[in-house]
Amino acid sequence: MRSPLLAVAVILLLLAPAAAGAQGIFASADISALLRTSYDDDLLIQVANDGPSDATGVAVVTLPPGLLAVDLPAGCVAEGPTTLRCTTPELMPGSRTTFPVEIVQTERGAQQVAASVQGTASDPRSANDRATISIDTLPAPVVGHDPVEDAVVVSRMRFRGAAARVPHVVLARSDDVADALAGTALTGNAPLLYTATGALAPATAEEIDRVLPDGGTVLVLGGPGAIAEPVVEALRTRGHHPVRLAGVSRIGTALAVAERLVDSGADPSTVVVARAFGEGAAAWADAVAFGAYAASTATPVLLTDGDVGSREVAAWMAEHASARTIVAGGPAAVSDTALAGLPGVQRVAGPDRAGTAVAAAGLLLAQRPAGEGRDGDAAFHLVNGYLDDAWTHGLLAAGLAADEHAPLLYVDTHDAPEATEAALTSCRDSPVAIAVVGGPEVVDPSVRAHLDELDANAC
Repeated sequence: MRSPLLAVAVILLLLAPAAAGAQGIFASADISALLRTSYDDDLLIQVANDGPSDATGVAVVTLPPGLLAVDLPAGCVAEGPTTLRCTTPELMPGSRTTFPVEIVQTERGAQQVAASVQGTASDPRSANDRATISIDTLPAPVVGHDPVEDAVVVSRMRFRGAAARVPHVVLARSDDVADALAGTALTGNAPLLYTATGALAPATAEEIDRVLPDGGTVLVLGGPGAIAEPVVEALRTRGHHPVRLAGVSRIGTALAVAERLVDSGADPSTVVVARAFGEGAAAWADAVAFGAYAASTATPVLLTDGDVGSREVAAWMAEHASARTIVAGGPAAVSDTALAGLPGVQRVAGPDRAGTAVAAAGLLLAQRPAGEGRDGDAAFHLVNGYLDDAWTHGLLAAGLAADEHAPLLYVDTHDAPEATEAALTSCRDSPVAIAVVGGPEVVDPSVRAHLDELDANAC
């Protein structure tokens, strides 16, 4: 007679293969999550299967409001503005999948990212199914082709919750570069905002109210032909104190700005002389590259028409004992004739506008106080220096550059000039931090990706 124990053993033996293949009954997989960043600041979401059975993993990633996912890889979808869901293919034991997500940091400070994963098979462990990471990169504003809205975005980034330390607002017309260029020297600790000539832009008015909640000084750049009197009256009605800085020409307005700087304690011994006359990017590119230096050091930017010297500029410099004239660009931008009578002339220029931006960046980096900047490493803001209306981004970047000690360099919509590539690919111990000031229609994401790749491979 067969033993009952032997019969049970035979039955279990016969059933074993079927049970082993039944994923929903006995199979298990150890699905784990890991968050890290790449050399070029992409967020890397890693999902691994440590066995023992095949499984598919799903990672749910929660982003803080200060991080924006701008390029999702295959397998990842956005579920609202702050949640990503990334699904792996079937993972064999010991295999993993990594999802690289391009992110833009839109607020300053450390940003906390959290992820949790689940698998299609039961998981005997849960200690490793969650992960967190702190991300703190060079923040980049999400801006486009509306200068008024773009300026508000940058102001909110720079002065979120910090209105008490804003001494004034700088208000410039949104359709001409000259007055705003001169005004960059006033934006090292204050926002630059734009408005139309005839009426105070509503978004600008609201931002002025936010950063000056109890009323305060608004420095209005240019005469009534630049910003009309109804704009000034609207500011008074809202409880602010408008102060118009203006001359009979854009040269005179720049001198009025310089006088305001001196009255506020700025050192007039060094000035920047720049051209802000003409049409298109070629007319403003060299000059705008020096806005970051002016904002960081409160150095006056005085204007010339590029070909003929200005007696007003020479007289102002003589009156204030200015000893050094930094010329923004080569003779094509400011001729030697235009510099006659100016003291201590020093041209800062490259072979083209991108090279001049690199040279201007060197001025700012040389002024960076010891221990300041982003962990002592190089950092730059990328601005399109070839679109006619991109000067608005370049001058907004001046304030960001002053905050981060990260000057601007020029790129085009779809490529980067040689001078910019060379500046970003020097052999360093750690990657160069870069932030693009301009949306994807202004600077294509492939430009950033290309520069990151050069940076990573430079050594």
